[in-house]
Amino acid sequence: MRTTSETLFPVRFLATVGHFMATIMVFYTKDGNLIRAMPLRDISQYDAFNASFVAALALTWICFSLEFAGMFLGLTLFNSGMNLIYILAHISATISLSFFITEAWNYYIYWYIFAFCNAIPEIMELIIILSRRVLRL
Repeated sequence: MRTTSETLFPVRFLATVGHFMATIMVFYTKDGNLIRAMPLRDISQYDAFNASFVAALALTWICFSLEFAGMFLGLTLFNSGMNLIYILAHISATISLSFFITEAWNYYIYWYIFAFCNAIPEIMELIIILSRRVLRL
């Protein structure tokens, strides 16, 4: 019989990889989301919108690199409560990004997906890492 941590780690890994792949797909299909944000026949703000969207994607990849580091170094691997939060965040992000791509949602919605599904879990991950490494808890 498997324990909870033996079950949560593979699910967390697969959910994180699915979210990562969806983010890569967003990068390659971002033009449709940017055009959706433009007023009719006015593409003068395209560069500003593109810079904002690329910044959100870059922050997402920074969060992924920190999360993969915490996961593979074993810093946050055996915390079952946090693993469940990561799983829920990444599955909801993958589903949201699927609709984001297929429905060509406005690009600024990605900032909300990033905030709820990347930034909040990453802040919690950094708190766990700091409490384990710096404070030795």
